[in-house]
Amino acid sequence: DGDGDLVDAQRFFEIIRPHNQVKAVFYGHSHVYRYDMLEDLALINLPSTAYNFRDTDPVGWVEATLSPTQGEFTLHASAGFTGTNGTKETVAWRQA
Repeated sequence: DGDGDLVDAQRFFEIIRPHNQVKAVFYGHSHVYRYDMLEDLALINLPSTAYNFRDTDPVGWVEATLSPTQGEFTLHASAGFTGTNGTKETVAWRQA
């Protein structure tokens, strides 16, 4: 649709939501680092690795430690807003 949004997002979620083995959706290219939930499905927007659009967003990468019940994500902010460097987010996976 020209604004950078996934046009078929609703259909995408209709397809994956019934499958409990899908624990999370990782995405990016928006240059925004954030975690959300769509009911019991984790939505993880990874940070930009090159530059940010807003001074409040980090530039860097995320180190992930995954288990059958959760994911732990450590931010490595190398530029942009680095005040959250080293912070961890823990996301509980939905269960079968």
